[in-house]
Parts: sequence; C-alpha cells; structure tokens
Amino acid sequence: MFEVLGADRMEAWRGWFDSLPREWRDVHFHPGYYAANAAPPAAQAACAVLDDADGLVLYPFLRMAITDPALVPSGEALCDLQGAPGYNGLAASSRAPALIDRFHREFRAYCRDTGVVAELTRLNPALGNQGFCDRTMTVKVLNRNVIVDLTVGEQALWQEHYSHAARKQVAKGQRNGLVTRLAGSDADLEAFHAIFADTMARNDALPEARHPLAYFIGLARGCGDQCLFYLTEHHGRPVAAELVTHGTEAAYSFLGGTLAEAFPLAANDLLKHDIIVDLRRRGLRRFCLGGGIAPGDGIHRYKLKFSAQGEVDFLLASRVHDQARFDRLVADWSAAYPERRPRGASKVLPYRF
Repeated sequence: MFEVLGADRMEAWRGWFDSLPREWRDVHFHPGYYAANAAPPAAQAACAVLDDADGLVLYPFLRMAITDPALVPSGEALCDLQGAPGYNGLAASSRAPALIDRFHREFRAYCRDTGVVAELTRLNPALGNQGFCDRTMTVKVLNRNVIVDLTVGEQALWQEHYSHAARKQVAKGQRNGLVTRLAGSDADLEAFHAIFADTMARNDALPEARHPLAYFIGLARGCGDQCLFYLTEHHGRPVAAELVTHGTEAAYSFLGGTLAEAFPLAANDLLKHDIIVDLRRRGLRRFCLGGGIAPGDGIHRYKLKFSAQGEVDFLLASRVHDQARFDRLVADWSAAYPERRPRGASKVLPYRF
C-alpha cells in the first residue's frame, strides 16, 4: 500500500511514525516537526508511506509551490519537493533493495501526476540513510559535518575527542560559575528566543532565518521531548541557548545563540560540553553539530574542537521529475533575473535563488 499523507492526516502520519523501528523514530520524520516548518499554501507538509510485506518506508517532505509569475504561466500549478530544515531522506524498516526500489517507483509516479518538477533532500549523516537514495537519485557531497560519538566514556571524550582549546574553554566557563539547565516554562522559551533573536540580529541573518517565538513554541508543542531547549546562565541570567532535536539514536544541534557579553565567559563552550554530557546520559549515541558555511571555515573548525575524530560528508540528493518543465523554469529564471545567475546557476534548484 502506497499513499501520501497531507496535513489533514497528521494522526495517521504519527501512527506510521510510531510503527518505525526504534532507531528510525527520529525528529526529522515526526509529523509535529513538519507541521512546525510548514507554511501553507506555499509550503505544505506531506509524508509518502509504503507499507507492504517487505517492510515500511516513510518519506516526509514539503511541497513548495512555484508561483513566480515570471516563471509559471497563470493557471499552471507547479511545485518542487524539499525537506524541512535539518536533515531529510527516507526512513525504512528494511534495507531490502526490492522495498526501496518499489517505494521510488511509486513515488516517482506520484510526482509525475501531481505537478512536481524536481526534488531536493539533505541526507542524514547521523542515521546513514544515503543508501535509500543512491540508486535512484543524484547524490553529491555538499559540505562536511561534525558528529560527536556519545558511546565512548566521558573521560575518553574529554581527553581524546576534545581539543586542548575546547578543554581549556570549558574549564574557564566552569570557573566563571556558569550553569546549564533545560528550559521548563514559557518564560524560559521567551528567554531562549531573546538570545536567539539577538544573535541573528548581530550576525545580520537573512529574514527567513529569524524565526519568531511562535516557531519555537510550535516545535516544543509538536515534538514534545524530542526538542530540548538548553539555557546556560550566569548568576541566574540566561546568556547562551541551544535547541537540540533528537530521536532515539541521534541528536542534532539546531538553533541557538550567545549574548556578546558572554563571550569572555566561555558560555558557548560550556553550553556545548554540558549538552554533550546530558545527551550521553540520556542514552543518545551520536550528536550531530552540523558544519560551517564551507569546509574548514571558522564555524567548522570550532565544532571540530569537540570531536576531532568525527568528521563526515554531508550529502545532498536530488532528481528531476519533469525535465522539460525544469529546463523551462531555469531558462525563464535566467532570462528574468540575470543578476541572480552568479549565485544560483550552480545550485540544484537555480530558480529558487
């Protein structure tokens, strides 16, 4: 049985999510996570499901409407498919090729029948789901990510995985009396958002990255304890914050920030360390810190301080479902927005830039 569930069938989606093997009940497949990241009608949450004798496959995605009048004739309904922020791809109860191939055949037919032009998904390095896509999609290395191995002992993490600089900064944060705790109230979420918003403003972040408080409330309500909001305090005042999402095996550094005045206190370093300790004690096996804007940049090097042995490829999978329409979109985009070509021409979906 193959079907695609929309926002009106979230209970059914949750039922299939709960039917996945324990290791695949990850936040990135959770209906609440997609509900929080949807923005209908422009971005509609959906999940493709295949359930048959060989096993179960789930593939959540956002149907992203293509509405630019310079690209789409009036009355034509086109979209592409993208994952919610973070990591995407398939979850499956079996890696049997027959099951995965059957899913892709059904899914491609769905895309052809519903105006889907192309598809883009960011594969999950912490779950290793690239094998579900590499036979039917174009897969390329987009970046490098850093993963902390939480299965080793705390002492081994400290001595063998942390860099000397990381250990020095964590010790400094501890000497400065910083304390990390989980958010437990609406006021705590507001404090989290205040730090996040301050960080976004200081870094001149794009408007789409400056999530409102309602976004975080939606994640907290929709995903429950699969979203952990950490606050690091100095004399009782929150000065650094991080949202960590997780499943049963892996956790993910998602969003957060640090007040500039707390940089000399080593607040961000202590926060990262305290999160690693807490996740390990919760039984998580991997903590994905993500990467930088590009391999080897300052953000990437900072994350490597906490996992010198944990660098992995970050893979992007894509495919075109309607080549003629895709080529027309790219040509029309190039003609209508020549100033955007230097930034977008090499991208998988150029017309999105």
